[in-house]
Amino acid sequence: GKIAPELQEKMNVSSEEELISVWLWLKPIEKEKIDQVLLEKTGMNSEVYEDEERFEEEILPQIEAEVEAELGYEEAHSVVVQENLSDIASADLQSINGKEENAEYAMTPIDIAVSEEFDEYVAARRGIVKQEYLAANDKFIQEKNISTSADNIIYKSQYTSTLIVKATKSEILDYADSEMVESISFYTDEIQVSDADISLEQAGIYCEGGTGHTISGGWVAYDGLGIKIGILEAECGKYDSTASQLVGNSKIHFVDNIRSDGTTIESTVSSHATMVTSIIAGKTASVGGRTYTGVVPNATIYQMPVEYPSDCIRGFQQLVDKGVLVINYSGGSSVSEELYSSYDKEIDRLIAET
Repeated sequence: GKIAPELQEKMNVSSEEELISVWLWLKPIEKEKIDQVLLEKTGMNSEVYEDEERFEEEILPQIEAEVEAELGYEEAHSVVVQENLSDIASADLQSINGKEENAEYAMTPIDIAVSEEFDEYVAARRGIVKQEYLAANDKFIQEKNISTSADNIIYKSQYTSTLIVKATKSEILDYADSEMVESISFYTDEIQVSDADISLEQAGIYCEGGTGHTISGGWVAYDGLGIKIGILEAECGKYDSTASQLVGNSKIHFVDNIRSDGTTIESTVSSHATMVTSIIAGKTASVGGRTYTGVVPNATIYQMPVEYPSDCIRGFQQLVDKGVLVINYSGGSSVSEELYSSYDKEIDRLIAET
């Protein structure tokens, strides 16, 4: 049936009046519908934007022609040295400008225009996804007369067909009869804890020399310029804005995680939050005779605290609303031993839809 065994066990020992917190997994909206609405409203064809070969054949020539017409061929294909690049990156870009072997690691006006075009597509598609899922979820809530009070709807997804609500046994059985519902599972909020088991080698970073810069071996790797990154930090964590790699960095922002009742999470400065933020986007700094630099020091960072799984999935959506393309979360449940939990399932849904 649609009711998960763990939830059924909970229902078997609950009274008729007891409210049980449950995940309601509604049927997802077909991708084809999202793509069609996007095409009708914006003229953007997902099949083109999500296919690299087609994008290069159908969209790239238009962008190149527009930029070349505006700036001239030579300037359109020359490396742009941005004023807000880190000192190291700026100097290296100046030294390699025009060298063919380094072209793929630097940004020209055409590269910037391509990036902006894709960002526009991502934002437009996310807007359609949000519009369609909010409408579908609200329709189910209205049809089932679910109370919309903040203490009854724990989570209403903006980007997926997922709800977390409090319901009696009879209400759960009624939801299970709905054609809109795929499955229902038991929901528990578990304290999230930080995970410090970070494999630095995955990002080409080695503890012996500290956090390595994206410039190495005589070429310039991508340093995050123009990219927005979200950081969800367990244990209500907040980075230390006075830390040597983070102080004075106007691109790193702490943002409140707003819960369904309108309250925010009270954050606490933590070493884990500071370490993660520094690894991702710390500026060049010398500590104890060693020089450290983040992986993408020119990215824009939004760091947000979480306490429970509901804070994490809600925070995920708030970061998506800010236009982030990457979200880091190094934490997990303090008690759950599930290999693939309902929380994991919703994160996968959010990733797929955004």
